[in-house]
Amino acid sequence: MKIIVTGCAGYIGGDTPYSVLDIVKMFSVLLKKEIKLKMAERKNDVVVCTPNLKFALNKLGWTNKKTIENVCLSVIKGGNIHE
Repeated sequence: MKIIVTGCAGYIGGDTPYSVLDIVKMFSVLLKKEIKLKMAERKNDVVVCTPNLKFALNKLGWTNKKTIENVCLSVIKGGNIHE
């Protein structure tokens, strides 16, 4: 998620990094279904993108309270991930 605050930009998230593959695997576990993957060559992609936890706390007063499992379950259930 990209947040823009008074001309500043920052990425927010939790203190545990997850790859797209980690998230796909979590959905697979929670859905109890195999999710078939096709890995394609990626060009000009960001190798690492980490959240700025101090930015989120200082500028937005926000800290992460959810795990990746919580967020994936909420998406599956069609809920609001911000609750």
